[in-house]
Amino acid sequence: MTGNAFSFSMTIDFNGNTFSQSYSGTFDGDTMQGTVEGARGGGGPFTGTRGG
Repeated sequence: MTGNAFSFSMTIDFNGNTFSQSYSGTFDGDTMQGTVEGARGGGGPFTGTRGG
């Protein structure tokens, strides 16, 4: 994390197949938004809100 920006990657194993996904985005109060990029390309947006 740098300021309100974050990024991380993870490797997932699904039925013997492994692939990587990279996430990046920003936090703003109780919300977050960003992009997820997969091994097949064509990333997509994501959003989240802190529950309480």
